[in-house]
Amino acid sequence: FLHSPGAGTASEWKPPPFDIRLGGTQLALVRQADLVIRGDVDLRLQHGQTNAPGLGGTVVLGRSFVLSDLEAVVGKRVQAPSRPPPFFSVEQEPFAGWGLEVDIQGDECLHARSPFYTGVHSIRLKLRGTLRDPVLLGDARVVRGALTFPYATLPVRQGLVVLTEADPARPRVQASAGGRAFGYDVILDVSGALTEPAIRFSSSPALGSEDILLMITAGKLPRQQMNSAAADRLSKLALLFGKDLMNKLGKPGSGE
Repeated sequence: FLHSPGAGTASEWKPPPFDIRLGGTQLALVRQADLVIRGDVDLRLQHGQTNAPGLGGTVVLGRSFVLSDLEAVVGKRVQAPSRPPPFFSVEQEPFAGWGLEVDIQGDECLHARSPFYTGVHSIRLKLRGTLRDPVLLGDARVVRGALTFPYATLPVRQGLVVLTEADPARPRVQASAGGRAFGYDVILDVSGALTEPAIRFSSSPALGSEDILLMITAGKLPRQQMNSAAADRLSKLALLFGKDLMNKLGKPGSGE
């Protein structure tokens, strides 16, 4: 920054008043091999005589995708991010103290596909605080989705990830999915911190969590029902193979 000998140091420099509009439609906000996020941007960067500079406005997310193959899911262990949400911090002055008031939203905007889960999600988030200490609040909801195991498909009944003002650094999840397999009504419940969720299986008639997991992943039933279900297991295995083959050949999913 330019300054005269009597004007103080560069660290004391203050930006002049300004009012800048930033806009665009269907912008590629993130473009990676397994993550594509698009959106309409309407932002305003302002600084007046009396207030600190700030960035405000809205980002409306459009049709976006999260993709994951089997190797990515199985071959790597889940790692916690180095920063809590929203995962960034600007330390450089004079920008660090600039305020944030950005709303991020999208109806059925995020489409997820993996070998184990497909779903469509809506997002309502608020980015607040400063560039140095940003705070992300709001939630992401499952509009529709399903968990696919080798011997069962469990449609998602409810799914919600929430970032609260009381603990914005620890997103919390509340979700449940349920379906029928081998004559059992199977329910999967997930709750708690997103990084360490509590996962519980239950069924009617009642089975233990281990028995349920073996049943829907390996087709292994409780011992008393093993013989009567052998043929059914073989038919489901053939169906699973056929579905997998069609997917590899490029058969579109339902409703595409």
